Amino acid sequence: MAKHKPFINIHPADMVAEEIAEYFYLHMQMNQFKPWELEAIRRVARKATPILRTEATALHNVFGQSTRYWLKLQKNYDEREAGK
Repeated sequence: MAKHKPFINIHPADMVAEEIAEYFYLHMQMNQFKPWELEAIRRVARKATPILRTEATALHNVFGQSTRYWLKLQKNYDEREAGK
């Protein structure tokens, strides 16, 4: 039986970019967040760093999903990349 590949491997940075676009559209302001949070998000969005604990915390603080959500998104992406 052929191995089924159920997912398109979307880079976490693409998910972050989508969240940024939606957030700006709905709230039109990012100045309520700490500079380190915004910088961590920028690093992820540029694909300069994977989502680690610091980045996951920043993403949680800004967008609301749990840190576990963001860490698992990165873990799943890395596992699918390794399996190519």
